Amino acid sequence: INITEVKEALNIDHSDNDGFLEILMQSAIANAEHMTGRNYTDQLADDYEVMGGDIKKAIIQDIATNYAVRDDIGADGASFTSVNASIYTYRRNSTNPMF
Repeated sequence: INITEVKEALNIDHSDNDGFLEILMQSAIANAEHMTGRNYTDQLADDYEVMGGDIKKAIIQDIATNYAVRDDIGADGASFTSVNASIYTYRRNSTNPMF
């Protein structure tokens, strides 16, 4: 996933928030790796895997949700639906037993 894909998915055509989007992207990818037990970023490692489309979609959903609620931190229920959808995808692609 790169910033161009994220901005296209979020329908953003300016660079005002690129730094923040990069932070959200790195965080969402790290979360996906943590939850699935897979390595999508270190191409030199033996356990590297190419990110599947469903994982990309879940990561972009996480980024979109966090971007959309950036001014409403702590708002009740603001991101539960999207986050739950992402968690379901991560569980389905997990190499580790999940809760």
